[in-house]
Amino acid sequence: MTWPQQIPLETKNVPVLGTFVLDSYRTLYYAVLVKVIGRDVLRRAILKHADAAGRLRAWLKEVEGAQWANPQEVKARYQASSFLADDIVIFNIGGNKYRLEVRIDYELSIVVIRWVGTHAEYSRRD
Repeated sequence: MTWPQQIPLETKNVPVLGTFVLDSYRTLYYAVLVKVIGRDVLRRAILKHADAAGRLRAWLKEVEGAQWANPQEVKARYQASSFLADDIVIFNIGGNKYRLEVRIDYELSIVVIRWVGTHAEYSRRD
């Protein structure tokens, strides 16, 4: 019997919070997926900055499948990201033309999108 790499958890009345994953040692474990809050902020940014839409959507798709336990794991994937107090992370989008500010709760696997704008707009913020 061939084991799949991922076994999706699907039920009708229970929200999907994660997926069962089979690692290379054939150990089955449950991986909690990141919950993203603030999609409306991202939607408004996509409408306002159409040239960044593809990159913002790609960022969202990748984050939804992420399993970050700490800032080092975020930094390993997004080397140009900046880390501020209170688990605030600034992602550079589109070659640093845009900035995406989020707050990450690593324990609960929640990413809250706080702000998206141009680098110039970010520099003018208080």
